[in-house]
Amino acid sequence: MRISFIGSQSNMTVFQREELSTALKIKECSEFIFCDTVGSELEAAKIAEDNGIKLFTIYPITDVKKRGFFKDPNKLRAYNPFELPFQEIDGVQIKWHPTERYREAHQNAYNDSEFIIACPKEFKFSVRSATWGLIKYVWQTKKDNIIIIPPISRPSEEEFEAFYNSESRNSEPKDS
Repeated sequence: MRISFIGSQSNMTVFQREELSTALKIKECSEFIFCDTVGSELEAAKIAEDNGIKLFTIYPITDVKKRGFFKDPNKLRAYNPFELPFQEIDGVQIKWHPTERYREAHQNAYNDSEFIIACPKEFKFSVRSATWGLIKYVWQTKKDNIIIIPPISRPSEEEFEAFYNSESRNSEPKDS
């Protein structure tokens, strides 16, 4: 099955990493499609490779600062979109598409897939979140072909803010 991944520019939680690995196996992923951004997308590609997936399709974004450069540690593809559209690197086959703006690249990646796995940073829909915006797009176009893996083990925004603003954070530990 051809599976696309949606994720934030933050890394995934342990729960999300484990569930992604399980979902790739259950859905018998044969091709992993993503946009090569930093954070959870790059992390997901490495998990897919660890699960034995050998075919990757990449829809890179134009913003080089937010690119993850999967299988390209020297960033040779950063400014040269005219490389071969198909490469084999370390036994992994990679199909490259031309760079596009963030939203268009992600929409094209998801339109090119049969199934979508999403790992958002937030628990609830957020207007400010590009990941949730893309999840909304998927809901409108491929309603039943998505798994959303919640960020379990990540503190909620309210819990984090309460901890950050608490005085106990700045005080010395008490001797027992």
